[in-house]
Amino acid sequence: MKAVLIAAFAAGTMTTPAIALQEPARKPTASAATTLIGTPQEQAQIEPFGVSVREGGKPRREACSAVRHWCAELLQQGQGGAWRLNVGDRHLLLPFQETDGMGGSDMSLWPHIITSPAGSILIGVEGSRRSVYSGGGASVTTLTLVELPADGGALRPVAELPLLGRAMIRACFDKRDTRRRRGACNDEYGFEGTVQLGESHAGGLPDLLLTTKAETSPGRRSRFNETDRPVRRGDPLTWRDPVCSYRRTFTYDRSTARYQPDRPLPACRDYLDRE
Repeated sequence: MKAVLIAAFAAGTMTTPAIALQEPARKPTASAATTLIGTPQEQAQIEPFGVSVREGGKPRREACSAVRHWCAELLQQGQGGAWRLNVGDRHLLLPFQETDGMGGSDMSLWPHIITSPAGSILIGVEGSRRSVYSGGGASVTTLTLVELPADGGALRPVAELPLLGRAMIRACFDKRDTRRRRGACNDEYGFEGTVQLGESHAGGLPDLLLTTKAETSPGRRSRFNETDRPVRRGDPLTWRDPVCSYRRTFTYDRSTARYQPDRPLPACRDYLDRE
């Protein structure tokens, strides 16, 4: 069966009720709701962004940086409604649609925050969609990076990156199939993306490095380009896809206000297509 990836979030309770940008602790006279523009620094950094989940009433995800300079809230507008990202007094409605038919969808805050030398920050939102079939299932997670400009401007999406893809397809329907495949009765597909910082800072935002790894099992498989192949003795357990295991550098383009890759990304439908 196509595996269904269900994102698991660690439940927690926020100790500070205000979801706002806050003054550092070294300034005890500042109120908890003081809104700050990012403080310039020498290098861009990726910092932990602790995420908690509240499901009572409207689904809500909250996160704060370690010293609580930055906090954000992701709130769904009613059952099956749009999601809104709140950072202080700035808000952004996210264009994320519910999955049709069997399956589901969800959103969560990325557990990291990127701070830039110019004072802007990047907050990530993970959008996951799942599909379930009688013979399997699939899931895809995309990371949307949202800029909080240092000049106090509106929140704006600046990048969408493939983060995760999973699929599992049932391949055995009788004893003959089981023998042909030597008991390996599921075709499995896995894709993972990792985001790191680059060395340049075009337009005030750092370059981003996206490194991906894509594998199929048992051995080399494709959901769209071949018929079922038998599994033979000595076949590798997994096959690493050289096309969909790649590395790209994303640079911020001020003319479009978006990140652009140094080379086009392959479609990788075997991993990133839920159908």
